[in-house]
Amino acid sequence: MDINFSQRTRRHSPAPDVRSISTSMKYQQNLGILGIGNLLLSDEGFGVHCIHYLEANYTFPRSVQLLDGGTGGIMLTSFLEEHARVIVIDTISMAGEPGAIRHISTREMRGADVGSRLSPHQLGLLETLELCSLRGAAPAMLDFFTINPLNLSSGVELSPLLFSKLPEISAMVLNEIARLGHPPVLKKNSAALCMNSPWLKICSPNSLNSPISTKHVKSSG
Repeated sequence: MDINFSQRTRRHSPAPDVRSISTSMKYQQNLGILGIGNLLLSDEGFGVHCIHYLEANYTFPRSVQLLDGGTGGIMLTSFLEEHARVIVIDTISMAGEPGAIRHISTREMRGADVGSRLSPHQLGLLETLELCSLRGAAPAMLDFFTINPLNLSSGVELSPLLFSKLPEISAMVLNEIARLGHPPVLKKNSAALCMNSPWLKICSPNSLNSPISTKHVKSSG
């Protein structure tokens, strides 16, 4: 799957709005964390659940913006254009066991054999990225943190396996955020906050483990 859309050309592409591009580039300096997925298909909603897990347990600097992107597609244009670097959290069925986690860079994603494995919302994200590129305002860097799903049947709860993976993939994302110079802060009594989160009670009926501590994450207490 090639996401270097700037190399693709179209004969009848509309002229980009110069004012819009200049405005987008002016604010394209922060880090965006985007969770996408279909909440009605169990593990398909993992990226969205992960965003809410992070929000329940950590405080982020103003330079970091988290977004529950759902299956937004074209509605994600503004978010993508406002950030020079974006981290995407999502499920993709790739080789390996259910629950396998991968950190895939933009360069690696170009060569990854995942084109036929993408769901409609993922194809929508790629089309949106192409639009951003045509406007000259696509993120300079994209990182994908993906996980293999176990259950894609109808339902709003994650499978117990993927629910248990929320702290692990969150720790990987947090370390990457800190490495890029935006260290988050672990909230006081974060485990209790997480357990009391209405969102995560919907996410799964099972108890959630305490957040995994990471070497780059600061503590508020």
